[in-house]
Amino acid sequence: MTLQQGQTILNGKYHILSLIGEGGMARVWLAEEMTFGGRRVAIKEPRDDLLPDLAQEVRLRYQREVQVCAVLETARVPSIVRAITAEPYGETFLLAMEYMPRGDLATLLKQHPEGLSVQRAVGIALDLLAALEGVHAHEMEIVHRDVKPSNVLFSQEGKAHLADFGLAQLAGMSGRSQLAGGHHPGTPMYMAPEQEASPRSLTPAADLFALGCILFEMLTAKRYKRVRPGTHASDLQPEVPDWLDEVVARALIEDPWDRYADAAEMIESMRGGKEEFGSQGTATVTRSSSLRQSRSEAVEPASRAARMRDEESLAQRDTGQRTMPTWQRIGIEMVTIPEGEFLYGETRERIHLPEYAMAKTAVTNAQYMAFVEAMGQEIPKHWMNGKIPRGKRDHPVVNVSWHDAAAFCEWAGCRLPTEQEWEKGARGTDGRKYPWGDGWEEGRCNTDEAEICDTTPVGRYPNGASPYGLLDMAGNVWEWCEDWYDEARKHRVLRGGSWTYTQYVARSAFRVWDYPDYRSYYNGFRCVALPTSSL
Repeated sequence: MTLQQGQTILNGKYHILSLIGEGGMARVWLAEEMTFGGRRVAIKEPRDDLLPDLAQEVRLRYQREVQVCAVLETARVPSIVRAITAEPYGETFLLAMEYMPRGDLATLLKQHPEGLSVQRAVGIALDLLAALEGVHAHEMEIVHRDVKPSNVLFSQEGKAHLADFGLAQLAGMSGRSQLAGGHHPGTPMYMAPEQEASPRSLTPAADLFALGCILFEMLTAKRYKRVRPGTHASDLQPEVPDWLDEVVARALIEDPWDRYADAAEMIESMRGGKEEFGSQGTATVTRSSSLRQSRSEAVEPASRAARMRDEESLAQRDTGQRTMPTWQRIGIEMVTIPEGEFLYGETRERIHLPEYAMAKTAVTNAQYMAFVEAMGQEIPKHWMNGKIPRGKRDHPVVNVSWHDAAAFCEWAGCRLPTEQEWEKGARGTDGRKYPWGDGWEEGRCNTDEAEICDTTPVGRYPNGASPYGLLDMAGNVWEWCEDWYDEARKHRVLRGGSWTYTQYVARSAFRVWDYPDYRSYYNGFRCVALPTSSL
């Protein structure tokens, strides 16, 4: 059962007016209360294609959000979006929330691709800090855990409010959830390092790091985790005054104990600096421009990869020798998949593919490091101090976007697999559900059932091999494919399930999508060799 415009729901309580927006987990509707003077509210409705365990997780989040917002409202915490009620509706669950008519910060940033003015950015940050000061001071020891632009909503007066407390950590809670495996839930692009690394309880400093990421993005129009470590806001936007540069830099310190002690301390720095800024006008920074210069001279990885391959080709022609492709030199083993038909998808459609060669395993951290060192590619965000995490050289690389994966493949002289190539390699020709057969068998792959709560070395499960000998085609990490998921060309396909998802999504025909610029602990990739004639 899904909502429709014009419906009256929940025993005549709400009348649905229009669809506001839709995300990966829910649709949001504008509705009007039939009592209390026709107040307008926003109704969150979980997507009807969610898996049962994910739907249950969403229900728990909705209930937690109402609980947390109730205690914060009682404590008179300012600048939060109030969750009014969470109620069953047919086989799903709905969340009614306070309606913010002027949209969210994510939309505002898209409308200002050059970034916001310093004054506007500071005002929004102070609104959010006022909310966080009250949130963190509450006796329930609340940490929001998902402070990000899409959770910053604007009232009719333009005041920023913090929304979505469904992932909030409360006193005594662990970090584990159905969607996050053994780690804290949240949005990787705005997660503090300690939130990514361990399920131990977080301190308010994690939310301040996320706010630092938002402030950096508002000022520079760049996401902090997409620039070189140590980059200051003023390196990208010279109009950022020194005092604000220092505030952002302190909020983004890796060690949480070196950040601001709490929101109140950060507020004082912001207010003092804002007063100085207001009296002096836009300040010019004196910081060294060497890093800015190095960034301006940087070349996109894919372009450098093409140039490097051209240089290699020239060298080969000059010497009259044919060298082995880069993927072979860094230890990627390819397996030949013979030409022929196979049964594809949930409907087992008969598809014919020519012969191709596919990597036996996902690309490892060690193999990706070779790319990083050769091309100056940005390292995955969880590699501290530019190093592969200890003991994980032979684990699949994660926290790579589709664009990262494509750039690696171009450098290595290969490409990403199509969906059809990936699926044939995983299930063979007979349409089986899993690489090893039709029945689920524990111990054959790394999914949530294994309770490892992390990636495992590639090839750890030889008894889970596909008919062609490909390893880890079920579980461990989702794997990027070449194809677009939708006709609008907004999302790329991922296949194979991962260590934090259940056996159901590890089926060879199961497909999901993600934004091509998104990086996650759950996403990696493997390669397909280019034809010999193109090397």
